[in-house]
Amino acid sequence: MPLTVDTSIWVNAFTPTNKLHASAKYFVVQVLRSEHSIVLPYSVLTETVCKISNILIGHGKNPDIAVEFGDTLFSDANIKWVDIDRSFAYDAAMFGRL
Repeated sequence: MPLTVDTSIWVNAFTPTNKLHASAKYFVVQVLRSEHSIVLPYSVLTETVCKISNILIGHGKNPDIAVEFGDTLFSDANIKWVDIDRSFAYDAAMFGRL
């Protein structure tokens, strides 16, 4: 069964000071090794690249790293990209509260 992952996982994997960094990074590595199939709304791509770019800029690093990471996610065969509309967003929010 595919997993749905939000922006925070990807951002936490790029933020060593975050208390969830180690587990997020571990999960991202698993995804990139094709150990999980996941579903991502297209909006996660935008949010992830923008947030990671800001983090990198804040640390004096090249924000193109975030774009390259976004390209990697977008081309990963184990990620199913989906459009998000009002109904999808509401259902996801209701599921997320469980």
